[in-house]
Amino acid sequence: MADLFDPQINSTLGAEHLHMLLDKVNGQLPLALAAYNAGIAAASRWLPADSIAPDVWVENIPYNETRNYVQRILWHTVVYGWLRSDGQPQDTASWLAPIRAMGVAQARGGIFMPRATAGRARKASSARVTAGKSPMPTRSPAS
Repeated sequence: MADLFDPQINSTLGAEHLHMLLDKVNGQLPLALAAYNAGIAAASRWLPADSIAPDVWVENIPYNETRNYVQRILWHTVVYGWLRSDGQPQDTASWLAPIRAMGVAQARGGIFMPRATAGRARKASSARVTAGKSPMPTRSPAS
């Protein structure tokens, strides 16, 4: 347990966990960062029904701490990339792609939750949407 306070070990474990999350969400960096900060179950509840612009998705993260965390990490990614490249413009297209919609089975059962809990998640998600309390918009305001 004390090893977790060793920065080398802690950094390695954190990086591996983030890499695992990126794999699970098909490389969608904002979604992986939200899952890293708020937890996989919380981030799975925020998956959009339809693809949505990443800035709209991030601005609608309901947890203030997680929303700020994702914004700051994305901003610092650009800043540190710029510093490393001696002031060259940074390509942000890879993480500014729309947050892609995922089918309920893939998002709730296959990616974030064990299949045993997927049915409960679908029922809870359906109840929220039916009650008009969807946590994320299903389309961008421009649509």
